[in-house]
Amino acid sequence: MDIIKPLIRHALYPYMEHIKGNHIRTRITQLLETDKSESASLQKQQDQALKKLLLHCIKEVPYYMPYTHLEPVIIKNPKDALKQFPVLDKKTFSLNPQAFLSVSSKVEDRIENRTGGSTGEPVRFVIDRNTVEFYEACRYRGLSWYGITPYDRSIMVWGSPVEIDVLKNKKAQFKEKILKNRVVIPAYSLKKEEIKSHVALIHRYKPDYIYGYASALFALAQLIESEGLRIDHQLKGIVSTSENLFEEQRILIESVFKTTCINEYGARDGGIIAYECPSHNMHLAEESLFVETVDLNSDLATSASGKLLITDLHNYSMPRLRYQVGDLGKIEASTCACGRKHRILTSLDGRVDDMFITKTGEYVHGHFVNHIARDMNAFETFQVIQTSPEHFDIAIVPKPDTTDGQIEHFVDLIAKKFDTKDITVKKVSEIPKSASGKIRYAKRAF
Repeated sequence: MDIIKPLIRHALYPYMEHIKGNHIRTRITQLLETDKSESASLQKQQDQALKKLLLHCIKEVPYYMPYTHLEPVIIKNPKDALKQFPVLDKKTFSLNPQAFLSVSSKVEDRIENRTGGSTGEPVRFVIDRNTVEFYEACRYRGLSWYGITPYDRSIMVWGSPVEIDVLKNKKAQFKEKILKNRVVIPAYSLKKEEIKSHVALIHRYKPDYIYGYASALFALAQLIESEGLRIDHQLKGIVSTSENLFEEQRILIESVFKTTCINEYGARDGGIIAYECPSHNMHLAEESLFVETVDLNSDLATSASGKLLITDLHNYSMPRLRYQVGDLGKIEASTCACGRKHRILTSLDGRVDDMFITKTGEYVHGHFVNHIARDMNAFETFQVIQTSPEHFDIAIVPKPDTTDGQIEHFVDLIAKKFDTKDITVKKVSEIPKSASGKIRYAKRAF
């Protein structure tokens, strides 16, 4: 019996609401009220929130004060006005983050945060309580589509240094279990020697759902299957986040855990961006942010797949307009069978630096090599790193029956695509994970 669930629902949340001023449950209620709103209503609400934010930015945020001349446009059409603000990349932001702090922001209201640094130096930024509450509310609105509540018991397969560093002491582990009703399996501890203890934990703890990185959940499922183990506990779902969820990963995860795999798209520096509905479409959190797609080279708006730009509608402490989270995707209007009118992220094509470049300047998505490997089904896993337009480093974890001919075929297809013979290949026992426990299957390092 889960005694923590009613404790959180009837004691912890009321305490946080009445004593700490927490509004997460209020935000969830608000989002559920607009969950099936018509598109026009959603856009009107979004326009009002964007107008208020932009007016705040030009008056109180040093970086955006030079754009005060846009005030009439902001009042008339905030989305048109937004396009006249510059695209903000992580490097520009990190060079002078203080310029993005609102002059009216109080130190005591600021919540310092940082990215996990899986793709380079961590980005450090500030959010506030209102922002955090909307992030959490967007997550639980999406989870509610599968009967999951904020009080439900979970196991988190995680590796972010932000959390894992904290969870190394017993007091933090106790707080995690009692206050959040969850325990954590470190993503970097997914090893054959420990898999039986992880399965035992699932059966003993009986979580309502499991939450983790796509690659970590996939690795967990692979180990369970390879060791001939079974998951007999019935889950409400298994939530994949932080990375692209490939179809072959979803198939294995659902087969091993005997439940629905739910795709969450979010970023520590972007919040909850989209959630997969039961009809398998990724709906944008329109009430919390505004998402644009721009061309990879020109930064002009595109209806095709492009760089995703995020404008958080609720972070008044450190607003970042048109913030480039580093991912590529395509957005379309919703005609979803679930009835939701929130726009749909119809494709999430990985990170900008997952894009390889040929000698002629053509961009080739890293999915190219993933599709080759998937069709061959000859490797446990692999990693392809492009260090220049002519050179690739390839690491392969072979299966017991992988042949040299299969490896040569894999390399030949890559060599042909990029018109190069400068490729180094090595067989390895495992692919090193990043500090956050993620595996990058394809990466451009220049």
